Amino acid sequence: MTSLNYQSKTDPLAYWNAALSYAEQDITVESTHTLNFQVSEAPSAFAQGSVLRSASGATALLVLEDFPFAAQLNVPLAYADVLELEDGLRNALVEGIVSNLRNELPADFTKIQSELPLQAVSALLPARELEQLSWFAVRYGEIGGAPVLAKVGVRPDALSGFLGDLPLTAQPAWRAVREQLNTSICLTLCEASLPTAEVSSLRIGDLVVLDAPALGQRITVDGPLSRHYLVLVEQGWGCERIESVNGMSELTEEANAEQVSDAEEIGSIDLSQMTVPVRFEVDEREISIAELESWAAGSLVNIDVPALNEETPVYVRAAGKRIAKGHLVQIDERVALRISKTDRGTGL
Repeated sequence: MTSLNYQSKTDPLAYWNAALSYAEQDITVESTHTLNFQVSEAPSAFAQGSVLRSASGATALLVLEDFPFAAQLNVPLAYADVLELEDGLRNALVEGIVSNLRNELPADFTKIQSELPLQAVSALLPARELEQLSWFAVRYGEIGGAPVLAKVGVRPDALSGFLGDLPLTAQPAWRAVREQLNTSICLTLCEASLPTAEVSSLRIGDLVVLDAPALGQRITVDGPLSRHYLVLVEQGWGCERIESVNGMSELTEEANAEQVSDAEEIGSIDLSQMTVPVRFEVDEREISIAELESWAAGSLVNIDVPALNEETPVYVRAAGKRIAKGHLVQIDERVALRISKTDRGTGL
């Protein structure tokens, strides 16, 4: 299946709220370990911690509070005693702890780097940035064993970016988070490349002939990061293929729209020689990220597509915006869209 990071397109605070719904629950990790976290007070400014940095540059702070030396290393030592040692020995032991913890975590977490040696929390970030952090008390360890205890501080709007580098969808809890989060999709009947002048001058009553011989048999589902080509089969709708969509396409469409608008005003471009891509859509809706990511080429997908008839509204989208709507009409052997409303600032 095409690899797409819809998590990065989600409202960061929505991701934060969904993640918080798992606070104070034991989350099983790779069937051998458990992770538990809960909202916590910030540690002392003098507590020893380090900066965690993801591959994308997102950061969080880590303050270790306890490490099971006896269970992990068979050494009768307390973590509080480690912090009292002279710098060289302390730093060496802390590096050993971090290395041991990496071995205990899923391999994905090797992408996160810990900046050592430890420093006082007040020295890790400017005071203004420290005030923006929310803190969690975290417990992680083998099921039934002694856990590692720590505090992690992260900005709510940075959590999705920090975890976005980790393919956590294999973990049931993280998949459930994605089931709570939605993204927008559009159901497209067909597309066309039309003269810009014609598109900008659409009026109520105009007819636009659709070049779609298999109208109603095929449909395209457009998401923010992907395009899914569906075909109607006996069992329902099947996914033929999936294409990644350039994340800059929306910005490009908006820029093109502004350029066309400017050209109309100053008359510097012959609009009759320009064309614009137009989509004819039958629906726009929300779908869970987990559902959209589960669609695979060659499989059936669970989607409800509106029946096509004269009552079905069809929307015209150009330059990223819906500019008109209408209804399908039959003209001899062809199908056309009769425009019934145009966007004049009142919406469709």
